[in-house]
Amino acid sequence: MGKQHQPLAGMKNSDIEVIISGDGPVGGKKDIILQKRYITMLQDMAASALEEGLTVEQILEHRMPTPFDEWSVNGKPSQHNLRFCFERLSANG
Repeated sequence: MGKQHQPLAGMKNSDIEVIISGDGPVGGKKDIILQKRYITMLQDMAASALEEGLTVEQILEHRMPTPFDEWSVNGKPSQHNLRFCFERLSANG
């Protein structure tokens, strides 16, 4: 599990019942699990792009899988989030 998942894992294992992120609806533990899946999906998209020799601009044109495609207006990943994952994997590659 990457370092970015550690805070989510700690929250999932706590007695927290309600999460108010300030950037979206009020959530709960199921939303922590979903957020963890989202981060993993972005990392997988970035890793696949690197393996296939694609640029971050090319992978930004791909739609995200359900249910994450509903998280953006056009179904595509957040440019900032995907670039972060792509650059982080590129630096470690």
